[in-house]
Amino acid sequence: MIVKSPHEMAELYNFLIVRLAPEYEGIETNIGIELLLKAIAKASGISKKIVKESFLEKGDLGLVCQEVLSATKIKGNVTFAEVFESFREISQTNGLDAVARKEKVVAGLLGKASPEEAKYIVRWLVGNLKTGAGDKTIMTALAKAIVLNPPKSKSTVMLDEN
Repeated sequence: MIVKSPHEMAELYNFLIVRLAPEYEGIETNIGIELLLKAIAKASGISKKIVKESFLEKGDLGLVCQEVLSATKIKGNVTFAEVFESFREISQTNGLDAVARKEKVVAGLLGKASPEEAKYIVRWLVGNLKTGAGDKTIMTALAKAIVLNPPKSKSTVMLDEN
């Protein structure tokens, strides 16, 4: 990701600390558990009642999503850019039928994702990504990744050609 799209590093940092943008921008998805239960049910084809019962038993909606999607599909693949753009779309959705439109975006994203990807998408939307790392640890890790895999800019490429 660093080599292919270094411009996404700020977005990746915010994503890893469960934000869409710096706090002062006040951008949030405003998604609740009920909406996520409906979206998981829609993406998996399993009733909301069963999804909710599983959530009450396990206490981790991301894990529940992974399990129900594993029962109905095996493959899927979404890019970071697709996930981040979907979250931005959700954060900008308001007005009449906003909840239904947000649910449609989430269900669509979960439908495209693998079961494991879906687990982390739901955990992010719940606000509990469970990385175990703090802001400074993530920033340090991204900085090290950039140093070890520096993106090539046009000026670097031009210098290398001479």
